[in-house]
Amino acid sequence: MRNYSALALASVYGVSIVDGLMVGTAYNEPVPKPTIDMLWRNLAVPGWGDVYAGQPRGWIYTGIWAISTGVFIYSIFNAADAEKKYNAATTGLDAQYANLNAAWQLRNIGTAAFIGIYAAALVDGLMLGTAQQSAPSDISGFGIIWRNLVIPGWGDIYAAQPRGWIYTGLWGITASAVIYSVINTAILENKYKTAKTGLESAYANYNAAWKMRTYSIIALAAVYATGIVDGVITAITPGTNNPGKVSLLILPEDANHIGIQLFYQRKF
Repeated sequence: MRNYSALALASVYGVSIVDGLMVGTAYNEPVPKPTIDMLWRNLAVPGWGDVYAGQPRGWIYTGIWAISTGVFIYSIFNAADAEKKYNAATTGLDAQYANLNAAWQLRNIGTAAFIGIYAAALVDGLMLGTAQQSAPSDISGFGIIWRNLVIPGWGDIYAAQPRGWIYTGLWGITASAVIYSVINTAILENKYKTAKTGLESAYANYNAAWKMRTYSIIALAAVYATGIVDGVITAITPGTNNPGKVSLLILPEDANHIGIQLFYQRKF
């Protein structure tokens, strides 16, 4: 009880300090801001960089961050307490193991959410910084492709294509699922190998986590593949901000012949 009371008190102080920081920043008008300034603020407090740039969605990131931080810290204390009770138990092992398993699951979810909101805010700051820049008059096709290879959708936003936000959103969801499923599978595998009782249940949980990990990896790979293909198509499609340049060169070769050469040049 003492630990949870101290945690609640610290949370109230933390939330009030963050709220004062965000409200003080919120008076900024929605004008372009340096990308690096948005990134370091979102790294300190997810959403701060967006609010700094006059984007109301920053409050959503900050709210989710506050909740996930509370769940994350609570789940660590709760899992440690449940594990201590399970190791000390001499009777009712099945019930104690069920409580421990539930505490582990909550800790895994809390950890994934805590990491995920930081990653989402950083990516949002990067993409917002790119979107605020006016589209270059001569976009590099290679620039589109390598950006989509790093973060699907980034290259499309760089080329002023709004659909890039869809790719980035799908990437965020699938990447988070992969991170969570990889960690969860490793934990459940260890539980299955060290379980004293309930082996069938432990194996069923491990098998379900293994399948989720497989599907998540496939989905993430599909998003990357689609983003790269889309980037290539955007890079080579005429009518974008990077049109091809056609040159016609006519030179006399000798007194009776004229040489004609046709060139097509495109920046990648």
